[in-house]
Amino acid sequence: GVVHWQTPGGFLAGLGAPAAVAMAGAGGAPGLAAHLLSGDAALAALFIAADPTCSPRTALGRLVHGAGCGLLTWLTRTAGGRPEGVWLAVLLMNLCVPLIDQYTQPRIYGEQGKEPGT
Repeated sequence: GVVHWQTPGGFLAGLGAPAAVAMAGAGGAPGLAAHLLSGDAALAALFIAADPTCSPRTALGRLVHGAGCGLLTWLTRTAGGRPEGVWLAVLLMNLCVPLIDQYTQPRIYGEQGKEPGT
C-alpha cells in the first residue's frame, strides 16, 4: 500500500504515448517496447518516481507527476541525444512537486467557489 498506481501508470503512459506516436510517424524511431523496457524506465516507474517522500499528495498530482516524468524521459532520450534520461526527468519533476500539490488540491467540503469579479 505504499506505492500508488497513479505514478507508475502515469510514467509508463507519459513515456509510451509519445514513443508510439513517433514510432507510427517515423520509420527510424525506436519502438514502444524499446522505450518501455530499456534502461531504467521500469525501475524508475515502480520505485524512483513513486517514492512517497517526494511524490505529490493527491491522486491527480501523482498522475501528473508520473506523466511528466515519462514525457521528460522520452524528450531526453530522443531530442537530447542521451540514451538514458530517467534520472534527470525524475529530478526535474521532483522540483515541481510543490507546484503540482498547490494546483491539484481538492476543494474543501462545503467551501463555496469564488464568484467572478469578487
